[in-house]
Amino acid sequence: MQQGRFAEAAGMYQEILRALPSNPGIRLNLGMALQMGGRTAEAVPHFEAVLRAEPANPPALFSLGLAHVQLGQPARAVAPLQKAVAADPANLNARGLLAQALLEAGRPREAAPHYRRLAAATPKDARAWGGLGRSYEALAGQAFAELKPDSAEW
Repeated sequence: MQQGRFAEAAGMYQEILRALPSNPGIRLNLGMALQMGGRTAEAVPHFEAVLRAEPANPPALFSLGLAHVQLGQPARAVAPLQKAVAADPANLNARGLLAQALLEAGRPREAAPHYRRLAAATPKDARAWGGLGRSYEALAGQAFAELKPDSAEW
C-alpha cells in the first residue's frame, strides 16, 4: 500500500482474508486499502466487522469515522470518532475529523471545543481556526433564528 497500489493490495488482502476470515488486522488492512483506493463504501463493512471483534480498535474507529465523512454521512461518523478521541485525546487527526463531522452534522456547539483545542495545539493551522470560525458562525445563526427576527416585536 505504501506505493499507492491500493487495488492490488485490496486483492491480496481479500485472498489472505479467505484463509484467515476471523483476523481483524487483515480485515482492517483490507478496509484501508479499499478506502485509500476510492472504494470507501466497500470498506465500511470491514471496519464495522473489526469493531465487532475489537470495539476499541483506534485505527478502525478513525477509519470508520473517516469513511462516513467521505460518504457524506457526518452524523454516522460522530460515534466512532468520539470513541477514537476518547481513546487518544492527543490524536489531532481524530479530533479534527470529529470536529468536522459534528459541524457538518449541525452540531456546532459540540464542534467548537474541539476546534478550540486544535487551534491551541496548532496555532498556525488555518483549518483549525477556520473550523472554529464556522462553528461560531453556525452558533450565531442558531441564536439569531431563536430570536424570531420576523416577529412583530422587531
